Amino acid sequence: MYVEKNVYFSDRNNKKNNPMPGITTKEKIWNLVSLVVYTALAATTGYFFEKYGKGFEDVSVREWVVMALATYRLTRILVYDRIFKVFRDFIRANERFGLMVSLKSLITCPWCAGVWAALGVFVLQYFVPYGYVLNILLSLAGVATFILVLVNLIGLKNEKTQAEVRKSRFFDQM
Repeated sequence: MYVEKNVYFSDRNNKKNNPMPGITTKEKIWNLVSLVVYTALAATTGYFFEKYGKGFEDVSVREWVVMALATYRLTRILVYDRIFKVFRDFIRANERFGLMVSLKSLITCPWCAGVWAALGVFVLQYFVPYGYVLNILLSLAGVATFILVLVNLIGLKNEKTQAEVRKSRFFDQM
């Protein structure tokens, strides 16, 4: 008797039947749990947002920009910056325990972290007293990060150009 395996919940090593190689059944289950929790939190946030008499059309362009920059900065803090390295290392060391599997995905994937950061920033903006101040500070730090990255790119391009000029002069002298 032939029984077809559930392709979605196949094991990591079974690359032939696994549509997402490298992701274990445990990871898939915890990611699904995280998705359900996120959806519930987002729906609850939307419900209270409208219950307090706000609509998404009431959000100004300035607020959208501040929240977008704050989300960008918070995502970088969670995924890349040194300040959260201890937290990321702790999660990686304990990733075999339940929710840590999903948290590991969250802290290593900027797109995943960004979705959760956006929800957190939105809650800060509208439901936490003076939370908008933290969002403004995060957005200012986000702009500073953009400027720093831009200056670094200009510096790298300049160094590369200088190295090419030096190299061509060296070969011209030979």
